[in-house]
Amino acid sequence: MQRDQKFILGIGIDNVSLNEAVQEIISIIKDYPSDPRARYIATINTDFINNSLCWNWPHIKNSELLSLLRRSSLSTCDSTPLYWLSKLLGSSLKERVAGSNLLLPLLYSVAQNNFTVFLLGGTETDAQLAAARLTATIKNLKIVGIATPRLATEGPLLAVEPERDALLLEQIHSAKPDLLLVNLGNPKQELWFARVSSELKVPASIGIGGCFSFLSGSLLRAPEWMQKGGLEWLYRIFQEPGRLWKRYFFGIPKALYMALPAVFYQRYCSFMYRLVYRNVEPILEKLRIRLYLASTRSIAVLELPSKLSNAYHEIHSDLIDQAFAHDHIVVDFKRVRHITLEGISFLVGLWTRAHRQDKELSGLSLSGDMRLLLKANRAWDILSAQQYQTVKDLATTLQQSKYNSLYDTIHQDNKSIYISFFGQLDNNQDYERIFTRFEPTLKDRHCTVDLTYCTTIESRGFSFLLRLKAHLQQQNRKLRLCCIHEEIRRQFELARLDKIFECIACRP
Repeated sequence: MQRDQKFILGIGIDNVSLNEAVQEIISIIKDYPSDPRARYIATINTDFINNSLCWNWPHIKNSELLSLLRRSSLSTCDSTPLYWLSKLLGSSLKERVAGSNLLLPLLYSVAQNNFTVFLLGGTETDAQLAAARLTATIKNLKIVGIATPRLATEGPLLAVEPERDALLLEQIHSAKPDLLLVNLGNPKQELWFARVSSELKVPASIGIGGCFSFLSGSLLRAPEWMQKGGLEWLYRIFQEPGRLWKRYFFGIPKALYMALPAVFYQRYCSFMYRLVYRNVEPILEKLRIRLYLASTRSIAVLELPSKLSNAYHEIHSDLIDQAFAHDHIVVDFKRVRHITLEGISFLVGLWTRAHRQDKELSGLSLSGDMRLLLKANRAWDILSAQQYQTVKDLATTLQQSKYNSLYDTIHQDNKSIYISFFGQLDNNQDYERIFTRFEPTLKDRHCTVDLTYCTTIESRGFSFLLRLKAHLQQQNRKLRLCCIHEEIRRQFELARLDKIFECIACRP
């Protein structure tokens, strides 16, 4: 099922309320016996983004951290400025779900479901006081372990960390917790989880920053009006100036530097779509899928709508599953004029799934405007692989890889048959076999040949089309050609056949 996510400055953030986040984490714990993988829940704020990305968009600061945040099982918005940014980008999140606000409702639900908790990180004093206050406040809460080791995620101590991790994991596993609260701060808590996730046997782990300090009372949370006003960072600096001044002194300008281009270009593309494209161009409202077959391989083409938004509602998962059942998936951006935050998350999900399943996936006809929009939103490092400007470029790559140079498909209704070609109608094809395969379906129907993804027509290809036309005329039926792009049109003109065939703009 497609997650309801908004892709904000390089990271997909789940569009959930606090109650929905609690329910999702409980579901992750309940599903662990059938899917025994350690899952991570990230509470994203601007500091996470600053620690992951560089100032300039082609570069990544910490690829290990960014990779974990992107593949976390749940990512919530832990920052009021980040919540405001989602509004400015045109796709507002439901609400801010800060880790410190999430923790108590989550633990109440954990206790109600008879699950157990392990506390990791912080000082010994803070962890013990936090545990005592939690068990006193929440009836039936079972805290099965506390550990406050000094963990390293950088420097020479990394040489001995595998042995220390093994001892810590042994302590955690012997307690058999259902939920691990990781109080190490970003990026240490994420890097530690990434390091041990393949060996960790805990259903759900959540990074909670410095929440043990708040629970123990050694630090106070900002007043509610400061939290809602996006000024919690100022209160934090007042309490810990020596530790936090550098984070905010450099972090706030960096976050603004990254956010402003994304906001400007997102709003510009939205304005141009409403003002120009929606009124002057044919609009493709929903995703379409086209399947092309050859003797040994198959291609699924996903034609994206003019405005890619709310993908988790508009684009059904069965279509995507159908596409991923084929050898090669092509994502066609030709009609796309605007992509919202949800649309970017959908695209990132496609590329991530292709990488996970070792599938071949290519992007096609991505315009410069949309390319710049993806760069401004820090998604280009994921989507840049296997992008082709024209069908010919893609078909050439397929041919160089010793794959078939021609794929086709047939669709029919009561009155017409539609034949689509992907690749080259060149002199190397077995047109007798192709005609024999098509002929039984041509009876009593008009025929439309769709050339959207056709890159080349050579002499024998033209002969095949003429034979098809003559066959239909004998039955008082018509052959029409549609979706002829400029390069194919020139080839018809050079063959002096541009006046012979009836052509229509696009397939009905």
